[in-house]
Amino acid sequence: MGTHHNLKLLAIHKLMIRIMNIMASKLALWNVLGDMTSIQLYASRDSIQACRPKNISLDDWPLVPGKNFGSITQQNVWGLTLFDVRYRSPATRDISAIMRKVRSGDTAPEIKFRKALWRRGLRYRVSPRSLPGKPDVVLPGLKLAVFVDGEYWHGGQWQRRKLRALEDQFAGTASRNYWLSKIRGNMERDCVATAALQSKGWTVLRFWESEINSDLEGCVDKTIEAADGAPGSAFQHLASKSFADFFAGIGLMRLGLERQGWHCAFANDLDPAKYEMYSGNFEETSQHYVVQDVHELPASDVPSVTLATAAFPCNDLSLAGSRQGLTGESSSAFWGFVRILREMGGRKPPVVLIENVPGFLTSHIGRGFQGGATRPEPARLHG
Repeated sequence: MGTHHNLKLLAIHKLMIRIMNIMASKLALWNVLGDMTSIQLYASRDSIQACRPKNISLDDWPLVPGKNFGSITQQNVWGLTLFDVRYRSPATRDISAIMRKVRSGDTAPEIKFRKALWRRGLRYRVSPRSLPGKPDVVLPGLKLAVFVDGEYWHGGQWQRRKLRALEDQFAGTASRNYWLSKIRGNMERDCVATAALQSKGWTVLRFWESEINSDLEGCVDKTIEAADGAPGSAFQHLASKSFADFFAGIGLMRLGLERQGWHCAFANDLDPAKYEMYSGNFEETSQHYVVQDVHELPASDVPSVTLATAAFPCNDLSLAGSRQGLTGESSSAFWGFVRILREMGGRKPPVVLIENVPGFLTSHIGRGFQGGATRPEPARLHG
């Protein structure tokens, strides 16, 4: 009985070995674990080469300790060796390599900027941890904080490359979602840090690295002007949470923003009837609501604010409308709003919110929106 039982176990054992041998040159199991991939191989070490997954290049295979995997363990199973390999995907290794090379401070533009300030007689502190956002340069006595932001990390690279949006910068990139989340998070922290400093009475300047490289003396001049008490950039209004409400209508945009702690400093619309309804919804309307065609409204009448909102007419953009696009009689009011922003110059709000139908971007296959800089003269509505 015992001998028969042992023979049966031996037969089962040999059968298992045959099965395992069949698997020895194949991938047995994949487990995707976040940015790590687990590969379990039933093989001898020599046969690992035959098991190279198709998406792993020859340069990354066979596995080399410290180069292309996080861990490798082995154990004996029925006379064969089980290798449990966890390696980083190529995209993740690329991200890790990039992040290791990033300097959090003392970048070349920062050093160039600091040296130029020193030559002009300004003395400063560098990246104090006690201040929100750790400004790159601080003049404590003057309560002036200066940031030197890299375009890539702080959301300006897509503009330098003349792309339409940040999303276009990472089109076709395997790690697109990672980078979008990372850079958007950086941009949000920049705004929070700026607002926190301003709420404590600091003047804040932010320069792009490209500005330092292309116009160092101009950036230094702006810093000296701010140190002498000259008005700072439009970002000085970031902490105030004030807004200018263009195409205000009866006040729906204002209603939503005020619930979030914003206050209206200016409102504009063309229609006197809408003004009457707006006045019924909000007090002191006459102090900040201007009834005038946006094409004729002087930019000097618009106060400096944190945010400009524009819910301009959709008549020429919606499927139910004439589809004349941004040069149509009503929807061309958009360009009046753009004109005002341009003429505000350095007072231009740091944040702009535009609300409209999807046709705003798709009308005329998007040519109207993309060609905004060379807008033809539109027909105008007058009140």
